[in-house]
Amino acid sequence: MKNRLALLALAMLAQGGWATQLQVDVLVMPAWLERGAVKKPLLPGATLHAGDVIRTGAGARAYLKMSDGAQIRLGEQTRLHIAALDGKPRVSNVSLDMLQGALRLGSPQVARDIGLRVVDVDAVLRQGDIWARSSASADMLGLVEGQAAISHQGQQLELSETMTYVQAERKQPLAPVRGFNLDQLQKWSGETEILEGQGAAISGGPVWLLLGEFSAQAEALALYDQLRQNGYPARLQPLGHGDRLRYRVRITDFADTDDARATLQRLRQQLNTPLGDIRTR
Repeated sequence: MKNRLALLALAMLAQGGWATQLQVDVLVMPAWLERGAVKKPLLPGATLHAGDVIRTGAGARAYLKMSDGAQIRLGEQTRLHIAALDGKPRVSNVSLDMLQGALRLGSPQVARDIGLRVVDVDAVLRQGDIWARSSASADMLGLVEGQAAISHQGQQLELSETMTYVQAERKQPLAPVRGFNLDQLQKWSGETEILEGQGAAISGGPVWLLLGEFSAQAEALALYDQLRQNGYPARLQPLGHGDRLRYRVRITDFADTDDARATLQRLRQQLNTPLGDIRTR
């Protein structure tokens, strides 16, 4: 019996024990998860898979965390395609395509290589910390520390010097490697960092927003659908029964009241939500 259990455990490890996990760690809404033909609001704590596309809206941010410690920080108006996400440690089959926006990728020294494509520029981050941006006119990769292999239109180069970057104008070769200073890094980081009171949501966060309470289910569903279409993970909560049945529309999991308040202000500007009551579990 013991041998059988041991064999079963080894089989489970062989099937999935080495698979890399990627989860949403911290989120500032609005943001969406596109999985195949399905598009829905991104949730804090959500597990992501190969083939998923993450999209952030205006003012949004998303921190994604891998099981080996690597972290991906997405700025606003960013689209990230998770091209590959599996395999054994130190094997480079974690691959990310940033289709637009800004991203910071930090990989600990013990982690696997990570492939990153920024529209027309390919990189393999061996270890360390890289910042990237893609705009309509150019792609840019900056090495904060560590080592990265870069390729673009047949050009190959190694970035290994701390605080250096490369840039490629659209349909042009890579420009020469240049340096950047701490002031520039701070400016870039502001595009991907989540600041205190900016609207952070975390899995199991204690604060929630009541955005509507209705006696008619159709009214509740209209607000629920509107919020979700706009990248806010609304929840529908029935209350009472019979003639007293009512429906609450709410958004949960905020880190604190300041974060809930920041999201409420954004919602009022964007969607003119009927209520805005901040509550704690």
